[in-house]
Amino acid sequence: MAKVMLREEKGEICFYIAKKDMEETITKIEFDSEEKWGGEVE
Repeated sequence: MAKVMLREEKGEICFYIAKKDMEETITKIEFDSEEKWGGEVE
């Protein structure tokens, strides 16, 4: 499983995968609880 870094900037949450040098903005949060967290990228 890849290690992902998250950051919040200007009300948007972005994730970065260093191994792939890929950065994307999370457009939709599907789960938002302590047990489960996830979203979609377009």
